[in-house]
Amino acid sequence: MRRLTALLALVAAIPLLCRAQEAEPIFERTYLSTDKDVYVAGDRIWCSAFCFDAAGKGLSRSSAIAYAELVSVGGEVIRTAKIGLEGGRGSGYIDLPEGMPTGNYRLFAYTAVNRNEADYDFLLNSKVISVLNALNSSKVRNKVSLVSDALYRQRKEAVSPDRECGELDVRVTGAPEQGGIFRVELENAGSSPVSLSVSVYREDSIAAPEDKSICSVRIPEGNRAKYSGLYSPETEGEIIRATLSGRDRERIISDEAGATAFISASSAKGDTYTSLIGRDGSIVFKTNNIYGQRELVTEVADLEDRNLQAVVDISTPFVRVDADVPVLDLCAAIADDVLERGRGMQSFRMEYRDSLAEFTGRKEEFPYRESGALTYDLDDYTRFPTVREVLVEITPEVRVRGRNGKQRIQVLTKDNDLEGAITTSWETSLVLLDGVPVFRHSDMMDYDAMLIKEIQIWRERFVFGNRIFSGIVNFKSVKGNMAFMDFGSNVRIIDFQGICYPMDYTRRHAPEGGVDRRGTIFWKPDLELSAGQGVSLECLAPDHGGFFRIEVEGVTAEGEPVHKVTKFAID
Repeated sequence: MRRLTALLALVAAIPLLCRAQEAEPIFERTYLSTDKDVYVAGDRIWCSAFCFDAAGKGLSRSSAIAYAELVSVGGEVIRTAKIGLEGGRGSGYIDLPEGMPTGNYRLFAYTAVNRNEADYDFLLNSKVISVLNALNSSKVRNKVSLVSDALYRQRKEAVSPDRECGELDVRVTGAPEQGGIFRVELENAGSSPVSLSVSVYREDSIAAPEDKSICSVRIPEGNRAKYSGLYSPETEGEIIRATLSGRDRERIISDEAGATAFISASSAKGDTYTSLIGRDGSIVFKTNNIYGQRELVTEVADLEDRNLQAVVDISTPFVRVDADVPVLDLCAAIADDVLERGRGMQSFRMEYRDSLAEFTGRKEEFPYRESGALTYDLDDYTRFPTVREVLVEITPEVRVRGRNGKQRIQVLTKDNDLEGAITTSWETSLVLLDGVPVFRHSDMMDYDAMLIKEIQIWRERFVFGNRIFSGIVNFKSVKGNMAFMDFGSNVRIIDFQGICYPMDYTRRHAPEGGVDRRGTIFWKPDLELSAGQGVSLECLAPDHGGFFRIEVEGVTAEGEPVHKVTKFAID
């Protein structure tokens, strides 16, 4: 088995080595369109990512993930985000802390391959946003310049008009009223398909720090002579890098058979990935993107059986850039109406934030499919106290075997089931609890069966990285959170920041109770329009009047920018 494992690893590595030698440098430039430029503390920044191919000038199809950072004046990284990309486009969000100080912050994005460029400017195409913390006026007075609505409008007239580009018609139909429905009409007047982000929001009385849009994006090609190639393009998903540490680190990495590291996130779909551990202790997991804030379980296989100790340490993928952020002038007087509206918006966000967004779907691929599983719902059977008894009494496809004082859970695969005869082979099956591997099978057999809702069994052989498993059995707990499982000292469970779930912010119904004080009232990050196509978007006005703005940013199929702004008022 060890020879077969090593051979599989070598065969899998050959295409990667060939591609590494033949691959041309990839130069990408990323721009984030946001729903607005001014926010309140505790608000959510909605982001739409445009990743450009610097050589072809159109959207890039190389990277499947972009990284975003929000940095303060003092260089502190306030928030980070991972945005899934498909064909150069993706969407996500950044939740601002509720106690965040008022001031300016810089937001920028990049891909893994940008780290190959020795002279890459990570602040290229970044943007500055302003944050107002109206619940703490002392921070407001020391950080930002606020003015009345009237003075704000005068300033806007004095500033150069919004820079627009592209052939797109944008208009409002109907007479928007507080709490009422109105429509935003878009029509692609150009001869090429466009990919757009659409935002409808209130213009706050804070002087905007920059007048920047996708029209000003710069896409320099990059210097091939300073391209290292150390960071592989993340074409399928995030490449999670890690290192091995612990008492028996050197002994494990010197093993000629090659030790295997696993990472997994608790999931009914099985977010499980493997990697051989390099001779320097490095570990590289190639994923299909793990979504959401998750608990990530890391482990090296079979250490308990060999009485070895080591853990897997995950490395951060973020650059932690020291950004240049402008500080606004101080202001002696703060308009009461600005602070009052800010307080209302913050209170509304805190109460209703989780109920306003809608999922738009996501691209995922899994190592095995639920449709191929044999499933046992334990509520349909007599309940037994331990998993060991359940396997003996309910699941004939799975058996418990003992050898040399060790116990194993083994799936009887289809090719070993010859006319009902049971073979005596000692093959390793993959045992999972809520999609997370459990290599010490005795822990699973003694697990409280009353916590298990369902058992899924796959009776085929599966290859995970360089490991071959004779079938899979997945125990799905009632709550799906691996409750009360002791994984042992070699297992590390960490909070993991996954890919943002792509969502629209297109609420069409007012929340029950309270006053609707939304600043952003509509956000769609991934609208596609073919040449000549139009669309009508339904919007719900908030329970306050003021001056509002429709802002559309996008790119044509040829990589030409599109930016249109339309303003309207709600009485």
